[in-house]
Amino acid sequence: MEKVKFKLQVITPLMMGGANHREELRTQSFNGVFRWWFRIAGGSLEDERRIFGWAGSPKAIRRGLVSLWFENSGRPSAVLPVEGENLKSIGDFVKWRSGLRYLAFPTLFQGNERKALVPNYEFTLVVGFHPMAGDEDVREFMATAWLSFNLGNFGYRSRRGFGSLKVIGVEGNTKGFSFSPPQGGIEDWIRKNINLIGQVFPLPHRDTDKPHIDGIYLYAGGREFDPLETLNRMAEGYKRRRKGLRKHERVFLGLPGVRRASPVYFKVFGNGQGIFVVLGGKFLPDKGNVPTETVKRALPVGGKIWP
Repeated sequence: MEKVKFKLQVITPLMMGGANHREELRTQSFNGVFRWWFRIAGGSLEDERRIFGWAGSPKAIRRGLVSLWFENSGRPSAVLPVEGENLKSIGDFVKWRSGLRYLAFPTLFQGNERKALVPNYEFTLVVGFHPMAGDEDVREFMATAWLSFNLGNFGYRSRRGFGSLKVIGVEGNTKGFSFSPPQGGIEDWIRKNINLIGQVFPLPHRDTDKPHIDGIYLYAGGREFDPLETLNRMAEGYKRRRKGLRKHERVFLGLPGVRRASPVYFKVFGNGQGIFVVLGGKFLPDKGNVPTETVKRALPVGGKIWP
Protein backbone atom coordinates (compact mmCIF):
# COMPACT_ATOMS: atom_id res chain seq x y z
CA MET A 1 0.00 0.00 0.00
CA GLU A 2 1.31 3.43 -0.97
CA LYS A 3 1.36 5.80 2.00
CA VAL A 4 1.93 9.49 2.64
CA LYS A 5 2.57 10.75 6.17
CA PHE A 6 1.72 14.33 7.11
CA LYS A 7 3.33 15.68 10.26
CA LEU A 8 1.01 18.47 11.39
CA GLN A 9 1.24 21.31 13.89
CA VAL A 10 -1.71 23.20 15.37
CA ILE A 11 -1.50 26.94 14.58
CA THR A 12 -4.80 28.21 16.02
CA PRO A 13 -6.84 26.43 18.74
CA LEU A 14 -8.48 23.30 17.32
CA MET A 15 -11.89 22.20 18.64
CA MET A 16 -12.70 18.64 17.54
CA GLY A 17 -14.44 15.74 19.23
CA GLY A 18 -17.18 13.13 19.11
CA ALA A 19 -20.79 12.99 20.27
CA ASN A 20 -19.65 12.62 23.88
CA HIS A 21 -18.05 16.11 23.68
CA ARG A 22 -14.68 14.64 24.53
CA GLU A 23 -11.91 16.52 22.74
CA GLU A 24 -10.06 14.17 20.38
CA LEU A 25 -8.76 13.99 16.84
CA ARG A 26 -10.95 11.92 14.52
CA THR A 27 -10.20 10.67 11.02
CA GLN A 28 -13.90 11.03 10.14
CA SER A 29 -13.63 14.77 10.72
CA PHE A 30 -10.57 15.03 8.49
CA ASN A 31 -12.25 12.93 5.82
CA GLY A 32 -15.24 15.29 5.86
CA VAL A 33 -13.01 18.34 5.32
CA PHE A 34 -11.19 16.61 2.47
CA ARG A 35 -14.49 15.76 0.76
CA TRP A 36 -15.69 19.34 1.15
CA TRP A 37 -12.62 20.83 -0.57
CA PHE A 38 -12.76 18.11 -3.23
CA ARG A 39 -16.22 19.45 -4.16
CA ILE A 40 -15.07 23.08 -3.95
CA ALA A 41 -12.30 22.27 -6.44
CA GLY A 42 -14.84 20.86 -8.89
CA GLY A 43 -14.30 17.13 -8.40
CA SER A 44 -16.98 14.88 -9.84
CA LEU A 45 -19.43 12.87 -7.72
CA GLU A 46 -18.23 9.66 -9.36
CA ASP A 47 -14.60 10.38 -8.44
CA GLU A 48 -15.59 11.43 -4.91
CA ARG A 49 -17.37 8.13 -4.28
CA ARG A 50 -14.48 6.15 -5.71
CA ILE A 51 -11.78 7.97 -3.71
CA PHE A 52 -13.54 8.63 -0.40
CA GLY A 53 -16.19 5.91 -0.38
CA TRP A 54 -19.97 6.03 -0.32
CA ALA A 55 -22.69 4.99 2.12
CA GLY A 56 -25.75 6.59 0.55
CA SER A 57 -27.83 3.42 0.80
CA PRO A 58 -27.35 -0.10 2.22
CA LYS A 59 -27.13 -1.55 -1.30
CA ALA A 60 -24.62 1.02 -2.50
CA ILE A 61 -22.05 1.06 0.32
CA ARG A 62 -18.62 1.39 -1.19
CA ARG A 63 -15.24 1.58 0.49
CA GLY A 64 -13.00 4.31 -0.83
CA LEU A 65 -9.50 4.10 -2.26
CA VAL A 66 -8.14 6.27 0.55
CA SER A 67 -7.78 5.30 4.22
CA LEU A 68 -6.79 7.68 7.04
CA TRP A 69 -5.27 6.93 10.43
CA PHE A 70 -3.19 8.59 13.12
CA GLU A 71 0.10 7.32 14.40
CA ASN A 72 -0.58 6.72 18.08
CA SER A 73 2.34 5.28 20.05
CA GLY A 74 3.46 3.48 16.91
CA ARG A 75 0.02 1.99 16.24
CA PRO A 76 -2.63 3.10 13.72
CA SER A 77 -5.75 4.65 15.21
CA ALA A 78 -8.88 6.32 13.82
CA VAL A 79 -9.22 8.36 17.03
CA LEU A 80 -6.41 10.15 18.84
CA PRO A 81 -7.34 11.17 22.41
CA VAL A 82 -5.95 14.48 23.66
CA GLU A 83 -5.71 15.43 27.32
CA GLY A 84 -3.72 17.22 29.98
CA GLU A 85 -1.65 20.27 29.11
CA ASN A 86 -2.48 19.85 25.41
CA LEU A 87 -6.01 21.14 26.08
CA LYS A 88 -7.20 24.55 27.25
CA SER A 89 -10.54 26.28 27.48
CA ILE A 90 -11.22 28.36 24.37
CA GLY A 91 -11.95 31.26 26.73
CA ASP A 92 -8.29 31.30 27.80
CA PHE A 93 -7.27 32.17 24.25
CA VAL A 94 -9.85 34.86 23.50
CA LYS A 95 -10.57 36.70 26.77
CA TRP A 96 -8.27 39.66 26.10
CA ARG A 97 -8.89 39.82 22.34
CA SER A 98 -12.14 41.35 21.11
CA GLY A 99 -11.73 40.03 17.56
CA LEU A 100 -11.26 36.44 18.70
CA ARG A 101 -14.22 36.71 21.06
CA TYR A 102 -16.32 37.87 18.11
CA LEU A 103 -15.27 34.84 16.04
CA ALA A 104 -15.64 32.32 18.88
CA PHE A 105 -18.82 33.65 20.52
CA PRO A 106 -20.93 30.42 20.26
CA THR A 107 -18.30 28.59 22.31
CA LEU A 108 -18.39 31.09 25.18
CA PHE A 109 -21.98 30.65 26.35
CA GLN A 110 -22.45 29.01 29.73
CA GLY A 111 -23.02 25.31 29.19
CA ASN A 112 -21.42 25.39 25.75
CA GLU A 113 -17.83 26.11 26.73
CA ARG A 114 -15.37 24.25 24.58
CA LYS A 115 -11.82 23.08 25.09
CA ALA A 116 -9.30 23.20 22.29
CA LEU A 117 -5.99 21.66 21.31
CA VAL A 118 -3.32 24.23 22.02
CA PRO A 119 -1.11 25.83 19.34
CA ASN A 120 2.15 23.96 18.66
CA TYR A 121 0.60 20.55 19.42
CA GLU A 122 1.95 18.07 16.85
CA PHE A 123 0.58 14.81 15.46
CA THR A 124 0.92 12.60 12.37
CA LEU A 125 -1.87 11.78 9.92
CA VAL A 126 -1.23 8.87 7.57
CA VAL A 127 -2.95 8.50 4.20
CA GLY A 128 -3.00 5.02 2.72
CA PHE A 129 -3.93 4.35 -0.92
CA HIS A 130 -5.57 1.10 -2.02
CA PRO A 131 -3.55 -0.88 -4.61
CA MET A 132 -6.36 -0.18 -7.10
CA ALA A 133 -5.81 3.60 -6.79
CA GLY A 134 -4.41 5.02 -10.01
CA ASP A 135 -2.00 7.91 -10.40
CA GLU A 136 -4.86 10.29 -11.19
CA ASP A 137 -6.69 9.24 -8.00
CA VAL A 138 -3.59 10.03 -5.92
CA ARG A 139 -3.13 13.38 -7.70
CA GLU A 140 -6.73 14.35 -7.02
CA PHE A 141 -6.38 13.50 -3.34
CA MET A 142 -3.10 15.41 -3.02
CA ALA A 143 -4.66 18.46 -4.66
CA THR A 144 -7.57 18.17 -2.22
CA ALA A 145 -5.25 17.79 0.77
CA TRP A 146 -3.30 20.90 -0.25
CA LEU A 147 -6.50 22.96 -0.38
CA SER A 148 -7.69 21.54 2.95
CA PHE A 149 -4.47 22.23 4.84
CA ASN A 150 -3.54 25.55 3.25
CA LEU A 151 -6.85 27.28 2.47
CA GLY A 152 -9.11 25.59 5.01
CA ASN A 153 -9.17 24.72 8.69
CA PHE A 154 -10.48 21.83 10.80
CA GLY A 155 -12.99 21.35 13.60
CA TYR A 156 -15.56 23.70 15.14
CA ARG A 157 -15.51 27.35 13.94
CA SER A 158 -13.17 26.40 11.12
CA ARG A 159 -14.61 29.04 8.77
CA ARG A 160 -13.58 31.64 11.29
CA GLY A 161 -9.94 30.65 11.45
CA PHE A 162 -9.90 28.18 14.33
CA GLY A 163 -8.29 24.81 13.67
CA SER A 164 -5.58 26.05 11.31
CA LEU A 165 -2.91 23.40 10.76
CA LYS A 166 0.59 23.64 9.34
CA VAL A 167 2.28 20.80 7.48
CA ILE A 168 5.76 20.68 9.02
CA GLY A 169 6.87 17.47 7.33
CA VAL A 170 5.82 14.99 4.64
CA GLU A 171 6.97 11.45 3.92
CA GLY A 172 5.91 10.06 0.55
CA ASN A 173 5.10 11.20 -2.97
CA THR A 174 3.07 14.44 -2.94
CA LYS A 175 2.83 14.57 -6.75
CA GLY A 176 4.73 17.85 -6.93
CA PHE A 177 2.69 19.84 -4.37
CA SER A 178 4.57 21.95 -1.84
CA PHE A 179 2.69 21.54 1.44
CA SER A 180 4.85 23.51 3.87
CA PRO A 181 4.33 27.31 3.73
CA PRO A 182 7.48 29.40 3.35
CA GLN A 183 8.70 31.65 6.15
CA GLY A 184 8.65 34.57 3.75
CA GLY A 185 5.75 35.77 1.64
CA ILE A 186 3.09 33.19 0.79
CA GLU A 187 1.62 34.80 -2.34
CA ASP A 188 3.79 33.14 -4.98
CA TRP A 189 3.70 29.82 -3.13
CA ILE A 190 -0.12 29.86 -3.17
CA ARG A 191 -0.27 30.78 -6.87
CA LYS A 192 2.22 28.06 -7.82
CA ASN A 193 0.27 25.32 -6.05
CA ILE A 194 -3.13 26.57 -7.23
CA ASN A 195 -1.83 26.51 -10.80
CA LEU A 196 -0.72 22.92 -10.24
CA ILE A 197 -4.15 22.06 -8.85
CA GLY A 198 -5.60 23.59 -12.02
CA GLN A 199 -3.94 20.76 -13.94
CA VAL A 200 -5.93 18.25 -11.85
CA PHE A 201 -9.28 20.02 -11.40
CA PRO A 202 -11.07 22.53 -13.66
CA LEU A 203 -9.86 25.66 -11.83
CA PRO A 204 -10.95 28.36 -11.84
CA HIS A 205 -14.44 26.98 -12.34
CA ARG A 206 -17.43 29.18 -11.59
CA ASP A 207 -20.27 26.70 -11.77
CA THR A 208 -22.97 28.61 -9.90
CA ASP A 209 -24.83 25.39 -9.10
CA LYS A 210 -22.25 24.53 -6.44
CA PRO A 211 -19.75 26.38 -4.24
CA HIS A 212 -16.42 27.30 -5.77
CA ILE A 213 -13.38 29.43 -4.98
CA ASP A 214 -14.23 32.94 -6.11
CA GLY A 215 -11.09 34.64 -4.86
CA ILE A 216 -8.15 34.46 -2.44
CA TYR A 217 -7.19 37.77 -0.82
CA LEU A 218 -4.21 38.72 1.34
CA TYR A 219 -4.99 40.29 4.71
CA ALA A 220 -4.02 43.95 4.52
CA GLY A 221 -2.67 44.31 8.05
CA GLY A 222 0.64 42.59 7.48
CA ARG A 223 1.91 39.85 9.76
CA GLU A 224 2.16 39.47 13.50
CA PHE A 225 4.66 37.44 15.48
CA ASP A 226 1.74 35.49 16.97
CA PRO A 227 -0.66 33.97 14.38
CA LEU A 228 -3.50 34.27 16.93
CA GLU A 229 -2.96 38.03 17.02
CA THR A 230 -3.14 38.11 13.21
CA LEU A 231 -6.50 36.30 13.40
CA ASN A 232 -7.65 38.72 16.10
CA ARG A 233 -6.86 41.74 13.94
CA MET A 234 -8.44 40.18 10.87
CA ALA A 235 -11.62 39.75 12.92
CA GLU A 236 -11.52 43.30 14.26
CA GLY A 237 -11.27 44.67 10.72
CA TYR A 238 -14.07 42.39 9.55
CA LYS A 239 -16.31 43.48 12.44
CA ARG A 240 -15.76 47.20 11.76
CA ARG A 241 -16.51 46.91 8.06
CA ARG A 242 -19.56 44.72 8.49
CA LYS A 243 -21.42 47.44 10.34
CA GLY A 244 -21.12 49.84 7.40
CA LEU A 245 -22.34 47.53 4.64
CA ARG A 246 -25.56 48.04 2.76
CA LYS A 247 -28.29 45.43 3.20
CA HIS A 248 -27.68 43.66 -0.13
CA GLU A 249 -23.96 43.47 0.69
CA ARG A 250 -24.58 41.94 4.11
CA VAL A 251 -26.10 38.92 2.36
CA PHE A 252 -22.59 38.13 1.17
CA LEU A 253 -21.35 37.77 4.77
CA GLY A 254 -24.13 35.42 5.87
CA LEU A 255 -27.53 35.93 7.49
CA PRO A 256 -28.42 33.67 10.45
CA GLY A 257 -32.12 34.52 10.16
CA VAL A 258 -32.36 32.84 6.76
CA ARG A 259 -29.70 30.21 7.61
CA ARG A 260 -27.27 31.51 5.03
CA ALA A 261 -23.69 30.75 6.02
CA SER A 262 -20.94 33.21 5.26
CA PRO A 263 -18.83 32.20 2.24
CA VAL A 264 -15.73 33.76 3.80
CA TYR A 265 -12.95 31.60 5.26
CA PHE A 266 -10.35 33.13 7.60
CA LYS A 267 -6.93 31.49 7.33
CA VAL A 268 -3.71 32.27 9.18
CA PHE A 269 -0.31 30.71 8.69
CA GLY A 270 2.53 29.91 11.05
CA ASN A 271 4.58 32.85 9.72
CA GLY A 272 1.88 35.28 10.90
CA GLN A 273 0.34 36.09 7.53
CA GLY A 274 -3.37 35.77 6.90
CA ILE A 275 -5.70 35.35 3.93
CA PHE A 276 -9.43 35.44 3.23
CA VAL A 277 -10.82 32.72 0.94
CA VAL A 278 -14.10 33.84 -0.65
CA LEU A 279 -16.46 31.21 -2.05
CA GLY A 280 -19.05 31.77 -4.74
CA GLY A 281 -22.17 29.79 -5.60
CA LYS A 282 -25.89 29.90 -6.25
CA PHE A 283 -26.51 30.88 -2.61
CA LEU A 284 -25.22 34.36 -3.49
CA PRO A 285 -26.74 37.17 -5.56
CA ASP A 286 -24.97 38.62 -8.61
CA LYS A 287 -25.01 35.32 -10.50
CA GLY A 288 -23.21 33.46 -7.74
CA ASN A 289 -19.97 35.47 -7.69
CA VAL A 290 -18.78 38.23 -5.38
CA PRO A 291 -17.73 41.57 -6.89
CA THR A 292 -14.19 42.55 -5.87
CA GLU A 293 -15.48 45.96 -4.82
CA THR A 294 -17.84 44.31 -2.30
CA VAL A 295 -15.02 42.18 -0.91
CA LYS A 296 -12.83 45.24 -0.38
CA ARG A 297 -15.63 47.07 1.44
CA ALA A 298 -16.47 44.07 3.60
CA LEU A 299 -13.02 42.67 4.45
CA PRO A 300 -9.63 44.17 5.44
CA VAL A 301 -7.92 42.86 2.32
CA GLY A 302 -4.83 43.95 0.47
CA GLY A 303 -4.05 42.48 -2.93
CA LYS A 304 -5.90 39.65 -4.62
CA ILE A 305 -3.68 36.57 -4.74
CA TRP A 306 -5.84 34.46 -7.06
CA PRO A 307 -7.26 34.30 -9.69
